[in-house]
Amino acid sequence: MKSVALVLCAVFVVVNGEAGRSAVRDVLQRRLIAARNNLRVAEGATESPLKPDPELMTLSEKLFSLDQAGNAAKENINWAVNTRSTNGKLFTKLDQSVFAKPTYKAFIALLDNYIPATGIAEAVTPQEKAEESAFLDAILKTPVMTEAWNFLKKRGLAAATLDGFKAELARYWFTVYRRKGAPDTSGFEHVFVGEVRGNAPTDNTDGFHSWIQLAKEEQAGRTEYQKWKGQNEPDLYGMQFKWQNHLKIKSTIAIGESPEMSMAINTVCFLVAPNNECKIQMGGAPASIMTYKWDTRDPKEFYVASAYYN
Repeated sequence: MKSVALVLCAVFVVVNGEAGRSAVRDVLQRRLIAARNNLRVAEGATESPLKPDPELMTLSEKLFSLDQAGNAAKENINWAVNTRSTNGKLFTKLDQSVFAKPTYKAFIALLDNYIPATGIAEAVTPQEKAEESAFLDAILKTPVMTEAWNFLKKRGLAAATLDGFKAELARYWFTVYRRKGAPDTSGFEHVFVGEVRGNAPTDNTDGFHSWIQLAKEEQAGRTEYQKWKGQNEPDLYGMQFKWQNHLKIKSTIAIGESPEMSMAINTVCFLVAPNNECKIQMGGAPASIMTYKWDTRDPKEFYVASAYYN
C-alpha cells in the first residue's frame, strides 16, 4: 500500500510540476510528524527529567482539596470497588446521583460522540460541537478549574480572558487530528473515552483513563475487568480490562475525581511539563502524570496526544 502511494505521488509530481512537488512535500512532512508523534507516545519517550516544582506541588494539593470539598465522588459513600473481582465487574457500589451533577452530566454527553477504531475519520456534528462547548462552560464555572486557570495565567501559559482560555482548552482537547491516516482522534477521545488501534480482534485499547467512562461502560456490559495492577493514594487504581473485547493492558485511573479535576490537573501538566513526568501531590501523597503533545508544523499549534497518571 505504501509503495502504491509513493508511485501515485511520483505521478502527481510529473503531471503537476512544482505545484505537485510542493503538495507531495506537504503530505510527506505531515506523515513524518505524525509518525514521530505516534512513536513518542507508544514508547513513552520523555524529555530531560524535571525537578519537582514546589508551586506545582502546592497547586495540585489545592486542586485536590477543592475537588474533595466540591464534586468529587467519595469512596464507600458514592462508589466502592472489588479489585479481586472474578466476575468481570470492578464496581460493587455506584451512586447514580453523582452523574446528575452538571459537570458529570456534560462530560457524559460527550462519551458517545466518537468512533473507537483509529484510522476512521471522525465527523463532528453541530450538536457535538455544542456539547463540547457546554462541557467547557460547566467546568470553567468550578473553583477547581478557576484555580488551575489562575496558576496557568501567572506562568504565562493561558489566555487572560475566560473566552480565550476556553478556546485554548477546546483546541488542546477537542481538535480532531490524524493519529492513523484519517482525521480520527482528539485528546479528549484518547484520554477519557478510549480508542482501539484498529478493527482486528487482537487490536488493543489505547487511552481510556476515565473512571466515569469505565463505570458507564461496565454498566452497559461493554467492559470486562480482569486484573488489579497496583494502587497508590489517593484512589489511583492500576488495572487490566477489556473494552468491547479489546484488551487494555494497563490503565491507571483516579476513581472518584470530578471531570473538572481531570481536565484541570491534566491541562496544567500538559502545559507545564509536556512530554515529561509531571510530579504532583494530592491528599499528602506523591503522584505523577505523563502527558504528551501532538506537534504540528506550526510550533504554536499543538494538541493533547496522551495524558495519564503514571
